[in-house]
Amino acid sequence: FIVPEGYSIIECDYKQLEVRIAAYLSNDPAMRSVFESGRDPHQEIAFSIYKKPKSEITHFMRWLAKNILFGLLYGRGYESVATGPEQEDIALRGGQRWSIEDVKNFYDTLLAEWSEFAKWQETKRALGYSQGYIETPTGRRKRFGFIPKRDGGYVGRASFNNPIQGTASDFTLHALIQLHKNLPEGATVISTVHDSIIFQVRDDLIEEVSAMITHYMEVETLFEIDVPLKIDLDVSKRWGEKDQLAHVVIEDDDD
Repeated sequence: FIVPEGYSIIECDYKQLEVRIAAYLSNDPAMRSVFESGRDPHQEIAFSIYKKPKSEITHFMRWLAKNILFGLLYGRGYESVATGPEQEDIALRGGQRWSIEDVKNFYDTLLAEWSEFAKWQETKRALGYSQGYIETPTGRRKRFGFIPKRDGGYVGRASFNNPIQGTASDFTLHALIQLHKNLPEGATVISTVHDSIIFQVRDDLIEEVSAMITHYMEVETLFEIDVPLKIDLDVSKRWGEKDQLAHVVIEDDDD
């Protein structure tokens, strides 16, 4: 994807949006403190899992920790993570494939530190089965009209994952709508990709539009949330390239 002469692409991606939403919904103090202090949750998890000084946590270890975290948030079982496609990446990068016991130990370590999140997760899991639906803070309901005796745990997984992903989706959608309404002439929304929004912006408007994007994605959000929201913002002439043109507005660009 390229832009016309005199324009640039701005791509804005929420940083760990679903993890921040999970911290807000569960009100887990350990999760919240990571974001309130501006620490990197993936590095923190890698530190907990590998028991190494933070200075020795590599980019690869951080990537492995992300797999564990999102496996936990999405309700993936031990076997699913241990046999999933990420195992090929681990092997290709020179790492050792995880066993089911490895994944169980990773999950147990993380849930022991995030004990309130673990309780919230189990409460939501039970609620989906008992009332036949689960609801997000914005009132969206995921209904389970028919629950078979053997559902493979699907209802339980959806019951704690849907409020997280659904709320994250609503925050992104709200920002998209507000920006579409308020962008100046010469700036256009192109598309969304998960929790990122892509714009085509005239070059002389980059700083103005970057500040506006930051405002609607981090400050004037769907509803007030006391876990800070942050975005990465990148400017390029081709989608996928990155430069530092707009980082005067967004200084922290860790994924």
